[in-house]
Amino acid sequence: MFGDVARRTYAYAVLIGLVIGACQAIPPATPAESFGSPELSAPAAARYLVTTEPIVVGHGIEQCVALDPLSTDGVWIWGPGRTGCSTRSTGPDVIPAVGARITPLPDTRQFLVSYDLELIPSGSIQVQLLVDDRSIRVGFSRTAQAVPIEQRLDLAIPEAP
Repeated sequence: MFGDVARRTYAYAVLIGLVIGACQAIPPATPAESFGSPELSAPAAARYLVTTEPIVVGHGIEQCVALDPLSTDGVWIWGPGRTGCSTRSTGPDVIPAVGARITPLPDTRQFLVSYDLELIPSGSIQVQLLVDDRSIRVGFSRTAQAVPIEQRLDLAIPEAP
């Protein structure tokens, strides 16, 4: 009888070890996975979410914004070109945002994107954008300008000043 108890105890210990090992092998969730949105869990073919038109991020500055929802810091910006966000007036390429962070908001289908924007001739502002499955807007106000987003395969935005 004591042998059966020892075998069961050993079996439970092995099982618990396997479960703990499996849990440790699971990578941490990305913002899109935490977000739980099939629309934002971009398929491999369409990795980036991009504003379809410029958004005023502060001090009258219009920017186009792209983000990788499978990253915690993948945010890029550029000045809109002649046709809006489908072209750019800055370059030579899109610019990685300084201090970028993508954070899923708990119990919502939204996440916060923040980054620092250097101002000329000096100073900076922190930009905070709220992203849902259809649009991006500045801050948390429901009355803030919201611009549509689309999925893109890449960030090869042509220059057209």
